[in-house]
Amino acid sequence: MRFAITSTCIRFMLAIWLLLLLALIVSPALGGMRRAPSSMLAWVSGRNGNQEIYMLDMTYGDLANVSRHPGRDSTPAWSSDGRLAWAGWHEGNYEIYVLDLESRQIVNISHQSGSDYAPTWSGGGWLAWVSDDGNREIYTLNVIDRRLINASAYTGWDDFPAWSPDGRLAWASVRSGNREIYVQDRAARSLVNVSQHSASDTAPTWSRDGHLAWVSERDGNPEIYVLDLESGEPLNVSQHLAWDGLPTWSSDGRLAWVSARDGNQEIYVLDMATGVLTNVSQHPARDTSPAWSPDGLLAWTSDRDGNQEIYVQDTTTGILTNVSRHPAIDESPAWLPAW
Repeated sequence: MRFAITSTCIRFMLAIWLLLLLALIVSPALGGMRRAPSSMLAWVSGRNGNQEIYMLDMTYGDLANVSRHPGRDSTPAWSSDGRLAWAGWHEGNYEIYVLDLESRQIVNISHQSGSDYAPTWSGGGWLAWVSDDGNREIYTLNVIDRRLINASAYTGWDDFPAWSPDGRLAWASVRSGNREIYVQDRAARSLVNVSQHSASDTAPTWSRDGHLAWVSERDGNPEIYVLDLESGEPLNVSQHLAWDGLPTWSSDGRLAWVSARDGNQEIYVLDMATGVLTNVSQHPARDTSPAWSPDGLLAWTSDRDGNQEIYVQDTTTGILTNVSRHPAIDESPAWLPAW
């Protein structure tokens, strides 16, 4: 009898555990959308009367103001270990601030007299950003030992830094007389022009397996190019006369960007394996700033409700959910990455 009671209790506890697990995976509060257990989404919101950084825990639906300052805050960026960086106008100029989620401490890590903005993390504890004191440079900081390095070290403009998974740093530079994409390998002490064209090349972004995409005007209009790793040649993957920009990779190798080919800004996704290009936003309003979660959710900014909101789409089911839900401006979504 004692064994039978114990088995019944165990089955009951397992049933309760499974129900709780399902409740975490699917929540009516977020439209029944699939979510990863640790998915965190940050964005810029004006709901307090000024631009602040908000963070949404997609597991529990908790929304929090994490910048908490009357100044302007913008361009949030996550590290893989849960630190959140952004540019904040707190001390009379834009500086780079970092929030540690465990300690809840916010630290100014740039301390420059000019403007510092556009932070981006490597997977190895390095943070890069643009610093502008009249000359735009790319600075990198090792957040462990606080080594600060001027990575670009050039008198012309350098901007749009982007880290590869293996620690290389790409950015756009005018050191060749026009904007080109350069890749720096700090270990090999090399800096290579990978775009090599007289037209403007900008906004680089890396895939998880090391492919590099950027925006190029070499065909007379902004197009999305991807560097072929075997041939070393850039390939035009957008192939349209309209404006294409703001490319970003998913963890499984899909490429999203903003395109004006339908007469308005829409979010398109290219499956690099099949070559299928899909308009995933499909709305006459303006859709921009796509950002992928580690498990394939796609967030972007849309004004389809009459104001800028953050929408998240489950690209498996097509379910689209307004996660910001506020009449103020919400923009610039950024996910906590898995790498």
